[in-house]
Amino acid sequence: MTIIHQTRPESNELARALRNAAIPSPIKEEDAPSEHLRWIGEHFDQFRKNGKGWVARCPGHDDHTPSLSIDIGRTGQVVIYCHAGCHLDAVLAPVELRKSDLMPGATIRRKLIKRYDYIDEDGELLFQVERYAPKQFRQRSPDGKGGWRSSTKGVRRVLYNLLALTDKKRKNATVFLCEGEKDVDRLTALGLVATTNCGGAAQWNDEYTEALRGRKVAILKDNDDPGRQRAETIAQALFGVAQSIKIVDLPGIPEKGDVSDWIAQGGTAKELLALVKRSKVSRAVRKELEGQNGRIPLKNKGATDQEGSKLEVRRPQGIEGDRFPISVYPKQLQEFILAASKSIHCPVEHLAVPLLSIAGVALGRAKVRLKVKSGYVTSSCIWSVVLDASSGGKSPSLGFLQEPIVAEHRKLKGEYEQDMREYEAAKKTQSKNEDPPEHPGFEPCLLLTDTTIESLKYDLAGGAVLFASDELAGWVQQMSQYKQGNADRSQWMRFWSHSPESIGRVGNKMFIERPFVSVTGMMVPKSLETFNQQGHADDGFMHRLLIAFPESMMPRATSNGVEECLSADYTKKVRTLFNEKEAILTYDTRASDRQLTYANDELFSELRAGTPEKTIAKYRKLSEYTHRIALVLHYLDKAYGEGTSSEHITLRTVEKAIRVVEFFKSQLPKVQDILKEQYLDAEDRHVNRLKNQGVTSLTVKQAIHKGVGGRNTKADTIREIFQEWESRGYGSCQHKREKIISFSFE
Repeated sequence: MTIIHQTRPESNELARALRNAAIPSPIKEEDAPSEHLRWIGEHFDQFRKNGKGWVARCPGHDDHTPSLSIDIGRTGQVVIYCHAGCHLDAVLAPVELRKSDLMPGATIRRKLIKRYDYIDEDGELLFQVERYAPKQFRQRSPDGKGGWRSSTKGVRRVLYNLLALTDKKRKNATVFLCEGEKDVDRLTALGLVATTNCGGAAQWNDEYTEALRGRKVAILKDNDDPGRQRAETIAQALFGVAQSIKIVDLPGIPEKGDVSDWIAQGGTAKELLALVKRSKVSRAVRKELEGQNGRIPLKNKGATDQEGSKLEVRRPQGIEGDRFPISVYPKQLQEFILAASKSIHCPVEHLAVPLLSIAGVALGRAKVRLKVKSGYVTSSCIWSVVLDASSGGKSPSLGFLQEPIVAEHRKLKGEYEQDMREYEAAKKTQSKNEDPPEHPGFEPCLLLTDTTIESLKYDLAGGAVLFASDELAGWVQQMSQYKQGNADRSQWMRFWSHSPESIGRVGNKMFIERPFVSVTGMMVPKSLETFNQQGHADDGFMHRLLIAFPESMMPRATSNGVEECLSADYTKKVRTLFNEKEAILTYDTRASDRQLTYANDELFSELRAGTPEKTIAKYRKLSEYTHRIALVLHYLDKAYGEGTSSEHITLRTVEKAIRVVEFFKSQLPKVQDILKEQYLDAEDRHVNRLKNQGVTSLTVKQAIHKGVGGRNTKADTIREIFQEWESRGYGSCQHKREKIISFSFE
């Protein structure tokens, strides 16, 4: 009689029992288990190759080190033996196997082993991954009716165990990136922060990368070629985003082994953290660091030898928030942005930033707005600027983005020309007794690259307009070209705020209740001074601009193109925004609470007594942009099938809008540095001019009168200038009651 299992015999009886049961010839190390054996083995935890056979953890007792032997007997049956003495029934019952399942020819039934929940930052279930034996994974998502659908199409993809990543109390903890949910659960049980993604390296996306921004990441690779390749691929994706990246080699694990095997062998959390400190950075990331992939090399003080034994990739100072978080956009739109930026070889900001204004004007044309609270309704009007060198690929990027606007403009123009033809034909056939046909009015305009304020007013009568230019400095320079007192500049600011416009000329009266003009474009950093009114932003014009200043990329010819399907899909989706029904949306309760918390507890909390008024004004505008950006992102998600048709903006959308606002806030120091350099150069000229005039001292009031700092400069700004002059050694400030009242030149 063949022995399938018996209680623990003495050592000589054990050897005889196993010989009788079956292992007639050794199983080669590289051989995989048979389908039958794998099906049985995968019911047990830690099933893996061990020498000539297979082992697993026994469910019949508290088994920390695999003590269950599993092999094929002489007649083809599966032999299971617990070296701790558990009876066969005690081994099979917990995993819902029967003795008949061990026999040759047994029906291999698909059995659910475990379900893994993928939830968002709010704890809402997005989808599940189901693990079955024989080894197979399936995904399903809630159908919204209390049931399930066997698909995750259109469902947001997030990292597993996302709540641990968003826990602010553990924001400084090392994040372990594993290959599977099972490994994540094991590390979590050890008190560590761990995560993984569904689908492997091939399914890695930018939202996963953004979720690990600023974190210390340790990648735990499986001990095989696919595992090593996955680790390198993901490490490269995290380069420049994560605070540090390490790939960890786990000692003593078998071929195809993983961190769960390492833990089963006695590995502890303390030992794992020690391994991270000793681990190397990946080869692919070292190449990125050395600038071998066409990027501008980044400084890295951690590199100590050519082998990289102590090399740890760290972000350059200030890298947190320095890249536009394109994961706020729908996945297909992210693919378009990345493809276009690779084709042009330009930073993603060249596309991701103007896109906000372009989508915004489409929604403005559809008359979609957002009611923040009673008496406060805002729009999707966004003014955006990208700073880069003249060779930075500014014109091509705008060309890619403007296609849906050009197509819609072409459609409006064609319809107007048809109306004019019908009008002219009606005039010719009109009898004397008939009323004259109605004139089609002004030719509609959607896209402007050049205009005057007078012409723009008539264009705005037809609806929202986009002003776009690859050199926006000319836009500001032409303001007030024919007038005194910056009247045009003030008028543009009124348009940003949607202040009603009434034109009262005889024979040509017009009233525009909510004028809407979005602005976007590029400019070289040196031209930024033109946006400041005589070197200062006292009139509030600069505060209305969202400015991005990405790191320049060295010129490079590429063979990369943008697939027609991506371009066509982008154009189609953005054009659907023009067809949205006129509506006034609101926030849902959680979204409303979050935007208030962000404004008061995070954004405005950075302001202190004595903060310059221009900084306070800028932060107020950033708070306003939180609402405008949320409105744009809501409808982009809807257009791409990733959002909802709900009339309420959700918490998830607000969180994404906050990330965008935080990005633009991170750009402020860069912009201020540029303006300060230009501003200080201008102040040097003021000092030389005053000295040439024989001025030895002047009060704050005299400085304003003499035009120090430009026209209409405020007293506080003059005091800042006096302080700067003193720091440069031009003289000294005189104070009265701790307040600067005058300056004396040396």
